[in-house]
Amino acid sequence: MLQRTLKEKILLSITGITGLTVFPLLIASINDDNLAHMIVDLLAVSVMVGTFLGVWYTRNVELYSKIVTIFIFIITMIAVYIKGISVIYWLYPAIIFSFYLMKPLLALLLSLTFILISCSLTYNQFDSFTFSRVVITLILTLICAFVFSKYIEKENKKFIENEKFNLLRNKILELIACSAKLSDVLDAIVKAVENENPDAMCSILLLDKTKKILR
Repeated sequence: MLQRTLKEKILLSITGITGLTVFPLLIASINDDNLAHMIVDLLAVSVMVGTFLGVWYTRNVELYSKIVTIFIFIITMIAVYIKGISVIYWLYPAIIFSFYLMKPLLALLLSLTFILISCSLTYNQFDSFTFSRVVITLILTLICAFVFSKYIEKENKKFIENEKFNLLRNKILELIACSAKLSDVLDAIVKAVENENPDAMCSILLLDKTKKILR
């Protein structure tokens, strides 16, 4: 059994649950002979199943994350076009979802694009007061998601750096505990310092037996 990353597990869970949830809706659309809903539901099931299988066999989370995110926005746009303002609120979870699956800047640009498209499709269905509130809350959601995503990205980077440092430190301690040669311990220390400071060139000098000359 492969050891899967947390992101793989989450993407597999989301696509699997979504596919199973939408499938009964597809059956209902077929029974109702509703062609528009049938097409949307069939696309949703197909993409979710395809993504699930793709992630399961290839483990290419980055590629399939982009595919799922773009597809969610496209489906939301189609739903907005067909049903109007009653489904525009699905943009909120779609925006948040995009920032989890994509790089913050790419998610920002993609979300902003689809917000503009949605607003252009529905502005004549709102009164001016409601429309302005929807636009403001969508933009606020976008900004908050972007800021939080950048913060999480920064914290993850710090965490990874700390993990690397801890691994190197533990390696040095293991060498000491195993009574490794002094040269091996010192070499590990130098490599650890250079790893933390890529532009630095480090060395450790030892006094010779006369304790007067560094070598």
